[in-house]
Amino acid sequence: MPDAQPAAEGLAAELVEGLRLDGSVHASLPECVEVATRVHDLLEAFPRSEVLAGHYAGACWAIFCHELTLREQERWIGSLAALRKRFPALRSLARTLTNALVLSSVDLPTVEARLEVIERIDAAFADHGEDEWIAEHLALALRAAGVLTNDAGLLGRLVDRAKGLQRLFPLSAEIAGELSHLLDYRKVDRQSSGLDRVAACAVAVAEVRTLYERFPREEAIAEALAGLIAYEGRAHEDRMARVDAVAGIEELLSQHPDSPAIARKLAGALRHAGMSCTDTEEKHSFLAKLGSLAERFPGEVGIARQLERLCATGEPPPLAAALDRDGFALRRLAVHPHRIPEIRWCLANGVPEAARAGARDLLARCAGLRELLVDAGMQALAEEALGGVALPIAALLFDKRHGSNWSVAAHQDLALPVAERVEAPGFEGWSVKGGVPYAQPPDHVLAGLVALRLHLDPCPRDNGALAVLPGSHSRGRWPTEGLAALRADQFTEVAAGTGDVLLLRPLLVHRSAAAKIDSRRRVLHVVYAREHPLPVRWRE
Repeated sequence: MPDAQPAAEGLAAELVEGLRLDGSVHASLPECVEVATRVHDLLEAFPRSEVLAGHYAGACWAIFCHELTLREQERWIGSLAALRKRFPALRSLARTLTNALVLSSVDLPTVEARLEVIERIDAAFADHGEDEWIAEHLALALRAAGVLTNDAGLLGRLVDRAKGLQRLFPLSAEIAGELSHLLDYRKVDRQSSGLDRVAACAVAVAEVRTLYERFPREEAIAEALAGLIAYEGRAHEDRMARVDAVAGIEELLSQHPDSPAIARKLAGALRHAGMSCTDTEEKHSFLAKLGSLAERFPGEVGIARQLERLCATGEPPPLAAALDRDGFALRRLAVHPHRIPEIRWCLANGVPEAARAGARDLLARCAGLRELLVDAGMQALAEEALGGVALPIAALLFDKRHGSNWSVAAHQDLALPVAERVEAPGFEGWSVKGGVPYAQPPDHVLAGLVALRLHLDPCPRDNGALAVLPGSHSRGRWPTEGLAALRADQFTEVAAGTGDVLLLRPLLVHRSAAAKIDSRRRVLHVVYAREHPLPVRWRE
């Protein structure tokens, strides 16, 4: 019948179109398989119909939108390959086969199997050499093979093939991205000398940087460039080169802030830079950056491991000695960044936002806070500072942010909450705050306490950082006029990062300026004591 073939082609079009909704495949895998089988039967009836062959390619495309077993992949790829021999000029069929081959290659366990995929895509590309889409998928297959091999010769050939594609299609960001990753995989021959590695890295960095300058929005190229910069920093084995590597990758992350791959490369660069430092403060700065990165990407185990490895490279000085000498000590990343969100959540649940500027009595108001302090290591840090048992006796939250910003003049922390008012020698200045009795204990009691200030946000010098007067605690209680006479330049500002803990004696003179930047600064201030100053008991 003369109208039978057009009718069959129309039916096939209707069946394939029914698999899609708004341009996406919505049908289940069995439904897609049923449609592909029916279209294939129609094609057997009209074996010369390119239209039916195209619709069959569309049905197979829908099948490959689902997760398939290796055997299922081989079945449909074999069917498409057989059909392509009958219709070598049919572009839609070549594209569908190419797509299926690339999707299957990621499940192939050996580089040899992935190289066979490249050969099969190459055959399709030979028939459609002007097709940029097929070329981009060929580049993807080249990368899939490259990731599985350390063979420098093979990687070199894969890179050369990708460069050839890039020359044919210089405006393709996808090909540029796959080429960048292949250059990152290749890097250098690990058997080469140190100088050879440095030179080879420099060449690779320059090549990928050129691609990135051409396609600055292409995250794949930025990720490859970050990997090469990190490798180049390690190859130099020089502190400044590693510091420069950190700066270079930080710039890439600023341009692609949501890229976990760039973040992981930055974490590695930070660790290597920190390990090469001899200056304690400089190493602490890299620790702080790593801590902030781990908090920013909480699900990245690799970043957390880099942080742990850098933390393990050196032991901090004894706290007791620093507190006795200076009245304060900063312990970098004392609380792991993974703990910070749950502490913030606990405080937010216990304190209304309107009352968070200087909220008191948090141990009573925030359910579970005591346990969180133990789990986060605050309790252990307080015990280290006090040389034994540490009782949490007070907790306050200072929350500087837009619309709630202030400065505090030079002062000492003299008033502390107690269970009830009891007349005792040296206890004075009794008051009631929020229904809780407060007293000013004698100096010898205050000297036995320690406050731990946990920074829940970054606190640089321009964000209301605490400023301390080193050694001022040794003079005991200062007169009001003595505090008023102090100049700002006599104080030392203590910048801190998220997770850092500043320990200080309550008698240490300190002050803080208002924040100069529009950035939130939350600090949890917890006071610990060795024991109750009987007959007075602390409010626990």
